[in-house]
Amino acid sequence: MGAEKEKSAGAIIFIAVGIMIALFAYSAHKTSVESKTWPTVNGNIIRSEIEQHGSTTGEGPDKKTPAHEYAKIAYQYTIDGQRYESTKISFSSSSENTRQIVSRYPKGKAIRVYYNPAKPTQAVLVPGNSGINYVPYIFAGVLILLGMGMGSMQRKQTMALENLQP
Repeated sequence: MGAEKEKSAGAIIFIAVGIMIALFAYSAHKTSVESKTWPTVNGNIIRSEIEQHGSTTGEGPDKKTPAHEYAKIAYQYTIDGQRYESTKISFSSSSENTRQIVSRYPKGKAIRVYYNPAKPTQAVLVPGNSGINYVPYIFAGVLILLGMGMGSMQRKQTMALENLQP
């Protein structure tokens, strides 16, 4: 593959990845909004615990292993005799800390589960979204603009080279 084609391929890849990120973000936002209208069913919390993960940094006496806590919540629900399990609490990030989440959803607690009627394996305990997340759209826009800029520069270079040739 020639250098010109490689540059063109790079521009196309940037644009394609940017479009894919924007479409994925839109799809996730659309699903979160639609979840407000999903039917509900009763369910039960089957797992509610705090997991700790550590990562070691530094060496010698400066070596540290900070522990990060994560809430691990799982629940089950039944639709038309079929039992399902999920771990999705909400589509947006929570301002609650790990211990608050675990205490809000203790093991054995009866809960209301919102499920997607077209895809019953997709469920959530808190429907909707606290707002739109602009970060993926900004990132997608930057990639698309970079790809367009690369393509434009490539086109100008090609035209300049063609004008120089007799």
